[in-house]
Amino acid sequence: MSVWRAGDKETVRQGSGNFDGPPTASVRGLKNPLRGVGVWRSMTPADGVALARHTDDVLKKARPLGLARLVLVDRTKKIDFKDIIALDRTSSWLLYASPLVPTYEADEHANYSLVRRAWSLRGMPEHKNI
Repeated sequence: MSVWRAGDKETVRQGSGNFDGPPTASVRGLKNPLRGVGVWRSMTPADGVALARHTDDVLKKARPLGLARLVLVDRTKKIDFKDIIALDRTSSWLLYASPLVPTYEADEHANYSLVRRAWSLRGMPEHKNI
């Protein structure tokens, strides 16, 4: 749907496809188009090193807020959605389910994304069956 002005009336066209507004010959600028953007000064090699260290530090402190649980299942068993809903300790396909743990700790550098957890499982014994 696209809305455009036709004289004093607004016309609404419904249908499928891309309906852009009316064509224009110019775009009205702002008084100060770079306001809030700032102007970067030339960086020295030392500035680049400092920026790289700061970026690395910020990324290490990024908090993956969430909870994670490791669940190991037997690949040879057929698992249906109903089996997952009716999960109990007697399920033959469930090998292990860890406690629910946070993906971060009190230390600002102790953050564990799901990718980091998955990477820690590489080369696990019996990985072809689990």
